[in-house]
Amino acid sequence: MSDSAHASAVDPDRSTILVTGAGGQLGAAVVEAAARRGIDAVGLGRAELDVTDAARVLELVEGMRPAAVVHCAAWTDVDGAEADREGAFRVNEAGSRAVAQACRATGAHLVAVSTDYVFPGTAPEGYAEGDATGPINVYGESKLAGEAAIRDELGDAACIARTAWLFSAQAPNFVQTIARAARDRDALDVVDDQRGNPTWCGHLADALLTCAVDRIGGTHHLVDGPEATWRDLAAAVVEELGLECEVRPTTSDAYPRPAKRAAVSVLRVTDPRTPAMGEWRDGVRASLAPRVDVG
Repeated sequence: MSDSAHASAVDPDRSTILVTGAGGQLGAAVVEAAARRGIDAVGLGRAELDVTDAARVLELVEGMRPAAVVHCAAWTDVDGAEADREGAFRVNEAGSRAVAQACRATGAHLVAVSTDYVFPGTAPEGYAEGDATGPINVYGESKLAGEAAIRDELGDAACIARTAWLFSAQAPNFVQTIARAARDRDALDVVDDQRGNPTWCGHLADALLTCAVDRIGGTHHLVDGPEATWRDLAAAVVEELGLECEVRPTTSDAYPRPAKRAAVSVLRVTDPRTPAMGEWRDGVRASLAPRVDVG
């Protein structure tokens, strides 16, 4: 279906936005942001909508006929994907295709969340939207396959939103893990040889909604700035909490994981249509605010 045909299929009176994966930290943030902005959004978790059930996805989207779908449902266990490649691809590739097919059938605009893991992580300057991909682990392969499935169904009409290093007030995530550990220890050793864009789910949620409401298509990098290392992020958490915990640099080799990690996960933004994001330090402050006084 052409981009113009996809757009013309939309009923202008439709306004609801469907959010898949609403049980996760990002999906929940999108639903919260929609409520704050006065946008009618319906968030469904895995229990209500398993995206690997293509027939159910189509049935639900045809019945609801949303104006847009913000697709946050995903297999996000990076290390677990190494042990269950089939499971990761079933959710991230087949599940994304099912959502894209339902959007194609109903004219809903699709905004699908992808990841920095689609890149190999070897470019010192980071990656722009059109740079060559080359994932180095199964999770990245499955997400890249999901991107391809979406483009196959919808072309550039769909919005593929790559992001990185997500955190929020909803655990588990790196910021909350560091916050807990720093309260119990005098020092923490944190990896300092990986660079990326820590991104607060609150900033990302607003940007995803803008992509949905404005029907922005194409591939976009939605990340907070500036770039940082994991140690930089951990140090900011400790500082924000006012704790006396030393954050010491260490290397990735000190913490071997089943899945390879990229040395450079920096996502560059070159498309002028990409919604503006914020600074991750503000996101850290917002994520910790509900728990600053917790001993």
